[in-house]
Amino acid sequence: MRRSPSKHIAGANGAAETAGEDCAGRPPKETRRLTMVFPLESQTPIVGGGADALTSDAIDPVRLPSIRGQLRFWWRALGTERTADELFENESALWGGVDIPPKTESRVPARLDQAGTSSNSPPQPDAKKSLIRLDVQVERAGHEAPAGWHRRLDNGQFRALPEWDDGPSFGYGLFPLQRSREERKEAHDAGQGRLGTKTVRAGLRFKLSVAIDDPSTNRLSDPDLNRIVAALWAWIHFGGLGARTTRGFGALALREKVTLAGRGSDALGATWGPLFAPCPADARVFAKRLARFKETAKIGHEAAQQDWPVLHGARFMVARACERSAHDAHRALLGALREFRQGPGLGRAAGSQGRPSRSNWPEADALRRLAGGAKFKVHPPRGPCKTAPAAPRAAFGLPLNIGFKDREDEQANGRVVVDGTHDRYTSPVRLCPIACEKGTALPVVLWLRPGLQTVKLELTSEDEGDLSPEKVTIQSVAGAQQPIAKYLGAAEPEGDAVDAWCKWLESSKGWERL
Repeated sequence: MRRSPSKHIAGANGAAETAGEDCAGRPPKETRRLTMVFPLESQTPIVGGGADALTSDAIDPVRLPSIRGQLRFWWRALGTERTADELFENESALWGGVDIPPKTESRVPARLDQAGTSSNSPPQPDAKKSLIRLDVQVERAGHEAPAGWHRRLDNGQFRALPEWDDGPSFGYGLFPLQRSREERKEAHDAGQGRLGTKTVRAGLRFKLSVAIDDPSTNRLSDPDLNRIVAALWAWIHFGGLGARTTRGFGALALREKVTLAGRGSDALGATWGPLFAPCPADARVFAKRLARFKETAKIGHEAAQQDWPVLHGARFMVARACERSAHDAHRALLGALREFRQGPGLGRAAGSQGRPSRSNWPEADALRRLAGGAKFKVHPPRGPCKTAPAAPRAAFGLPLNIGFKDREDEQANGRVVVDGTHDRYTSPVRLCPIACEKGTALPVVLWLRPGLQTVKLELTSEDEGDLSPEKVTIQSVAGAQQPIAKYLGAAEPEGDAVDAWCKWLESSKGWERL
């Protein structure tokens, strides 16, 4: 059970430490500790957040391990380490870790084996304690509710696709919350009148306390502390709580002034205080604040060379004006991504009777070719048969699961994955409804670098399970249909789906690239 903070801090002998120096002549522990308190509230629905995937925790709605994981992600994204080993060593020294390779020989005394030969135990992995302590005080848990409802069909069965309470744009981002076939059958057999999707949480308020004991004793330099605060700023503005944060869910906002106390707080407050202050409802002001954040956090402008997502060389797309609320800004972000990827006349052919037709992206036809293109009579693969397969939409994150509705096409059901052992690739594209003054919010897209270059295309149909996955490229126009082919062809580099989307946002929505 989490304990509430005490007015006194227990010393090593169990006695409370009070004002004045300790027995070693040092200032009291309260003044040697750097503390920061962030009063936060959720701006957009929180998906999941509990120990189980996509499930909220009614008892512990804000889990410290999740926040720690988010902060470590942004701390890594702010670094200049060039190798994974260097990153692991620096991260473990600050945030703690296990299975850390020892730097010295084992100090276990030599022993004799059965043959009488002297031997030493092999070096044992070390474990390091985190220098950063987090605590959460939930002030208002908010409320949970289904994000949508599965309606009954005339035959009594529940529809596979739910009706989303906030419309199809939000449904585009919340599709993992729809109920499985087994859950729908169970609800039907139980005679339920309607079936809700998995729930989301709204209206959460909490305080996050961050404490670093005596930074000077722990040999934390000013750049070390600056990087920690920068990670907190990035998490609050570009991250969030729960799942689907890359799609803008669980977005946060400061509702009161950040409080800093203890060693180093004056310098950090002078540097970061203006950046944590509420942002005026003006896209131009946010652009200036973003530039100041990059300068303060020492973020480079050159493209990243690391193998993990970093802010160095990242790109931003900013809407021309704020929306009236975070909800509206989130809707605008999701709607823009949905339109480009699936919108009739853009991501898909217009079709007839209000129903979109085939995808203008090349992944579906690439799967048909992999499954034996000549046998598809109703929807044969388009383009030259020898066209190299491509999967540009993989740039938005993986896995990309593709299922067909027509019975003939079902044998081409498949997915795009990273490789044979890794299915997932976290999207480098983050939708960020940035909270501004007077309850307004600015739609912002963050594109982290670097990205993938090649992926695997594999069939999931039981009839085609013996076919080997095919390696395909991401940055390619091959097989794309108009108008998607036009935007992919104009992208830099050619075929980059994220840059193509950014160019579409500029030309069609009037957004600005920063």
